[in-house]
Amino acid sequence: MGVEKVEVGAEIPLHHHDNAEEIVFITHGQALAFVNDEQKQVTVGDALFLPRGARHRIINTGQEPLWITYTFSPPVGLKLST
Repeated sequence: MGVEKVEVGAEIPLHHHDNAEEIVFITHGQALAFVNDEQKQVTVGDALFLPRGARHRIINTGQEPLWITYTFSPPVGLKLST
């Protein structure tokens, strides 16, 4: 899970995750979201569910920074041993 700031006019480039699903939640601003062959305007309170392997991209189309939270399942990256 994490938080990301996307400046006005900037974007999270097209990419995908083969090893996890992702949920993106818009906490501030507005954007144009692309998921596979679909696109939709999103704003505060909207959430995107990105299935494993879905190609996605988010462009800040607003007049202020876009803030998102993102969560991966299963978690990717750091693994803690017990």
